[in-house]
Amino acid sequence: MKILFLYGGVINPERGGVERVTNILAEAFAHRGNDALYLSLRPESAEKEISDRQFFLPDSIFGTERNKKFFLTFLKEKKIDVVINQGGLGRESSSFAYLARECGIPVVSVLHSGLLDFVRNCDESFKTKLHKLGLGAFTPLLKTSVAKKILTALFICRSRSHFRELARNSARIVLLSNGFKKDLAEFFPGKKLPSIIRVIANPASFAKAGTSVFESKKREILFVGRMNFTQKRPDLLLKIWIKLQNRFPAWSLRFVGDGEDMARMRSLAKSLNVDRVSFEGFQDPKPYYRDASIFCMTSTFEGFGMVLVEAAAFGCVPVAFDSFAAVRDIIDDGENGCLVPAFDCEKYAETLARLMSDDALRERLAKNALAQIPEKFSPEEIVMRWESLFEEILTA
Repeated sequence: MKILFLYGGVINPERGGVERVTNILAEAFAHRGNDALYLSLRPESAEKEISDRQFFLPDSIFGTERNKKFFLTFLKEKKIDVVINQGGLGRESSSFAYLARECGIPVVSVLHSGLLDFVRNCDESFKTKLHKLGLGAFTPLLKTSVAKKILTALFICRSRSHFRELARNSARIVLLSNGFKKDLAEFFPGKKLPSIIRVIANPASFAKAGTSVFESKKREILFVGRMNFTQKRPDLLLKIWIKLQNRFPAWSLRFVGDGEDMARMRSLAKSLNVDRVSFEGFQDPKPYYRDASIFCMTSTFEGFGMVLVEAAAFGCVPVAFDSFAAVRDIIDDGENGCLVPAFDCEKYAETLARLMSDDALRERLAKNALAQIPEKFSPEEIVMRWESLFEEILTA
């Protein structure tokens, strides 16, 4: 079988979650005798190609006739059996993916994020934007239930046509968690989901490091992700850290990643006078997972939270805000990690303090995380679910 992953950018597994997931699935498909290619919805740039699977459109604008002709020819020449639209949340990229139907090739559209979490948590995700616009005085209004209901209704109204079109043109729509079904139903008549909805989680990125990893653990807290104040909220972790740094002088905090708000992060760290905090920039996270004892996620919303699974694979206790549905698929609170009520920084600090001061608790959760989480999302298990989905589509 030949599978084509359609995505907006280059599939570089070191760049981000969708890219890493795509690469893992492609490798797993190939291991099982299938073939997988990547087509980027932009022209080839100076960026280094990382795989001979990677192809590019000739023009930068999706809808040009040259791009359409190239795509249809590509599908026929490469004898593609199924297209996986990794940009199911995007209207333009999805519309381009629908062209595959002209060749009789089914399209599977994947929604790599929750649909309404960012609206529910709008006081966190929007207040940075309001401050940039000089409208910071209005941020308290975002916390009101009335404001959230209005914003939610507006988003549903604006996006309803896209998701209904996605359902009409996709052979299947894949969600990353059962917890996202309720939100997706809001976009359909009578809040009834179409029958083409399936749920397949993302695969674990790394093989389990093994129990020997505990011998090298340091008293470190780790954040891995984009330096972005709207979604990832590393700034909240700095504010949590200042509540802990004097109580736990043997511990340190590391940030691995880069992004548009890195300068703001450094400035905030300086203004808060934080101690024992390092910014590592963009790095291979594996050595940092191996060293750290606790992993922190402070996101406003996520689609899946791959870094939580990655941290668990290295026996690093995952701690996260309960701010998106899929987090409960990964963390069983108090069993293999810790969940904190969304955006309660005091509770988050208390949770970290408990872990930092109790070696036995930390080791128990870390060992459970290592044993349970990566196994649950093993690439072998996930790719078999994908193959069952392909069989279901192609034999219908």
